[in-house]
Amino acid sequence: MRSEWTKKKLSDIADFNPRETIKKGAVAKKISMDVLRPFYRDVPYYTEECFSGGTKFRNGDTIMARITPCLENGKTAQVSILNDGEVGFGSTEYIVFRAKEGIADKDYLYYLVCSPEVREPAIKSMVGSSGRQRVQADVVKNLQIEVPPLVEQRKFGSFLKSFDDKIALNDKINKNLEQQAQAIFLKMFPDIFSASASSSFQNLIEFSNGKKRPETIGNIPVYGGNGVLAYTNQSNAENCVIIGRVGAYCGNTFLCPEKCWTSDNAIQAKSKNEDSPLFIYYLLRNASLPSRHIGTGQPLMTQAILNAIPVNEPSTQEIRSFINICTPLHETIFANEKQNISLALLRDTLLPKLMSGELDVSDIDL
Repeated sequence: MRSEWTKKKLSDIADFNPRETIKKGAVAKKISMDVLRPFYRDVPYYTEECFSGGTKFRNGDTIMARITPCLENGKTAQVSILNDGEVGFGSTEYIVFRAKEGIADKDYLYYLVCSPEVREPAIKSMVGSSGRQRVQADVVKNLQIEVPPLVEQRKFGSFLKSFDDKIALNDKINKNLEQQAQAIFLKMFPDIFSASASSSFQNLIEFSNGKKRPETIGNIPVYGGNGVLAYTNQSNAENCVIIGRVGAYCGNTFLCPEKCWTSDNAIQAKSKNEDSPLFIYYLLRNASLPSRHIGTGQPLMTQAILNAIPVNEPSTQEIRSFINICTPLHETIFANEKQNISLALLRDTLLPKLMSGELDVSDIDL
């Protein structure tokens, strides 16, 4: 019940950047800022690197970007990729939150940090030069929060966690389905990039650069080099593959089977001969695009590079056979992706209502 909630500082329920130890030069799991997905709980992947410095954390900790625009873009995650007792590390631009034992629930704390109760004051506290502003940690530590009893916190965390657990399961299924389609592609086209290739991408694919995204908000996804960046109500592409054009995401590929907007840091690719982009998607995935860029400090992909990539051009019948086999797999993938969007929207609608006490789950048996 709301009457049982008590006002506390955020530092009363969470330890900030708790002290942990990793020996200099020791190999440990690293979570880079660029791998975090906007408003996505789980860490997609990690690297193993020699430790020379950075913010340290354990499983169950919440890591929140403290620098612009990463915080505004929703880069907050809950660590779950470590073994019991293992310590990982990441960017110095993280703030680490650890639920105080017996006082706070780790899942409740994660969703609290994601909620407007914490995000909005954190964003407003940012100071520094334009483009490099950072959250003032002391402001976040001293935030006054109405906190429910621990039993109710666990219900909040369990309820919201069910949405992210389903999203994670759908992603796992989709990854497995893509692996199946990849295996089919390699079996059907084993010599497509042989040294004696007789054709090039320009005979199969039409490339075009994206454009600066419109400011309007809608339900059409905006694709950049790192996947979906935002949503708008306009489109400049359909049934295409998106390729990261510049920077750290140069050469990344994403399949978009419906209307989308391709941003100016990406290139769109469409098949010249088929309506379905499936064959082109797996062709580009297997073309080692990240190694083909120009530039050193700032990698860049161009249409000229893409057009010149040599390939043994399959017959139309072979391409259509691959598309027919893999279309059902990707129909399931796309349905799961659409469900994930709906789940995330419902989660984000309920989140502020729960954290403010507008919705009461104290009587719900979870």
